[in-house]
Amino acid sequence: PTIAEQNEQAQVAFLRDRWGTAANRLQVHYHAQQCAVHLQSASAPLLSGRCGQRAFLNGTPATIESGWEHVCWHTDEEGDYLELELRLHGCRVQRQIVLARTDGFAWIADAITSDQPVEWNYQLSLPLAHGCRIHPAGETREVTIHQDRDRARVVPLAAPEWRCDSRPGEVTVEDDRLVVHAQGTGRALYVPVFIDLSAARIRQPLTWRRLTVAESLTPVPTDDAVAYRVQIGDRHWLAYRELGNRGNRTFFGKNICSDFFLGRFLPKKRDRKSTRLNS
Repeated sequence: PTIAEQNEQAQVAFLRDRWGTAANRLQVHYHAQQCAVHLQSASAPLLSGRCGQRAFLNGTPATIESGWEHVCWHTDEEGDYLELELRLHGCRVQRQIVLARTDGFAWIADAITSDQPVEWNYQLSLPLAHGCRIHPAGETREVTIHQDRDRARVVPLAAPEWRCDSRPGEVTVEDDRLVVHAQGTGRALYVPVFIDLSAARIRQPLTWRRLTVAESLTPVPTDDAVAYRVQIGDRHWLAYRELGNRGNRTFFGKNICSDFFLGRFLPKKRDRKSTRLNS
């Protein structure tokens, strides 16, 4: 049987990186207006419950107008990808969920788009599993999920890395939920969360940055396209998400014309075990 499976009729997806008790597993149940996730790493539950969202457009809360709908499912030897969509009043939310098999991380991201430019205030909340605690970093905004030991690190890419940076973006813990806060203006907003599940990397140095995206040598606004770089130890990942019209763009020396890209730099040409999702 296949390692990962998705059933649109049952509205459930099972993302796994391998068989056995040491596997990383991410279950997603989407029914009506509810989207629930259960993330487990090496038999330790990290997230369990409803994955929530709150959107404010020009200060007014956006009410839900539809249930979650399946948009895309893709699985191969490098990872599993699920995309869902929810319509709100005045906007829509596209939720991307990735479990990387060879690189040992999960990716949960919401792309919020509107037909008209607005002032965004958005909250993406992730449910902590029973018994899990959060250890915030001292000077930076990443947090560690602890259950009998440090199990995973959560990186809120939409927020600035350093707490002394006054630009919008924050991560908080509210009622056993990890809440990522994001703000912006324009027709779209992207709120990605990188969850590192590797026990070998839990103590390695971590940093992240939002990258400049350009088209025809001119930087594009963040409601058109965004890109990010994450570095843990000697590993570097790049992520790109198109939010407006499709274009031939560049970021960090890479040229791309896709809607979404997620990949790792290869240290050597003979190393082919990278995570690469390109759609």
